[in-house]
Amino acid sequence: MPTAERFPSSGSGGSATSSNFTFEMSPTSPDKYLEGHCIDGRVLFPATGYLVLAWKTLAKFVGLLPEHLPVAFEDVTIHRATILPKTGAVTLTVHYMPSSNKFDVSEGETLAVSGKVSFCSHLLVFVLVSMTLFSFILKGINEKGFERPQHWDHCPTQGAQVCWFMSPL
Repeated sequence: MPTAERFPSSGSGGSATSSNFTFEMSPTSPDKYLEGHCIDGRVLFPATGYLVLAWKTLAKFVGLLPEHLPVAFEDVTIHRATILPKTGAVTLTVHYMPSSNKFDVSEGETLAVSGKVSFCSHLLVFVLVSMTLFSFILKGINEKGFERPQHWDHCPTQGAQVCWFMSPL
């Protein structure tokens, strides 16, 4: 299962409110695990990955490690999927607007994801997953090397779901 450690710990470039994250696809790349997120024969950047990048950008802005910064996501919209090449690099840019807590993730000039990310008063240990991703998992998308969710519950936020993973000891 992918963990936060597999995503770059901080974006390069940008400013205090933006970060660039580059994912290299090659046989020897540490990002090779992303090949397991294959839908209809195309390798897509994971939806939760966009959220991790927004979280890391907010953490950079406030000067904390993401592990020490509980956050809540609202109004997240996936505008388009980011298709990863078999070889080569993809750079995703995250912009964070502190006055509104809005963020957007783009590939080049093309918007991929937008929403709001803000501080949360309690620690979240669940992964928020959209209904679309939930239906893909029910249909058995080809995610090599990823654990399947074992429990699904509704969370209090309308239109969202909570998923947690249980690993064997």
